[in-house]
Amino acid sequence: MLDLVHLMEVLTPDDAGTAWTRFSNYAANFGLDCLILYDLRGDKPEILTSMREDWTAHYRAQGYADIDPFFEHCLTPGLSIATGAAHLSRLRHLGAAQRRLIHEAGEAGFRSGFSLVLPGQPGFAWNLGSGLPPVALARLR
Repeated sequence: MLDLVHLMEVLTPDDAGTAWTRFSNYAANFGLDCLILYDLRGDKPEILTSMREDWTAHYRAQGYADIDPFFEHCLTPGLSIATGAAHLSRLRHLGAAQRRLIHEAGEAGFRSGFSLVLPGQPGFAWNLGSGLPPVALARLR
């Protein structure tokens, strides 16, 4: 289980960039090593992620924000949806490009995850991912 006792200490930084680095390192200690925070307040989603920079650049270069199934299926506040390449067999309804996006994210380390949209926090959504197998992530979740 994630120990949140010291989380406020982790999130007391000098600036937002330091807060993100500290939080993503903290979460990685528990297996959540592929964090994605979507800022949905603008015309196009902005992302903050702990995934490798080469993956983030690829995501942007491919225009994946335009086809990412996360935005269609995972934005209901309080409803958490399983995400990641480990679940591709259950996602046959997705188009080929959407399945390729998920597969490529899996190759970059996002094996399994889950969505999180907190009620009362409009405009922000989390895709909390891991290289862990789905069973191990389910125990953590």
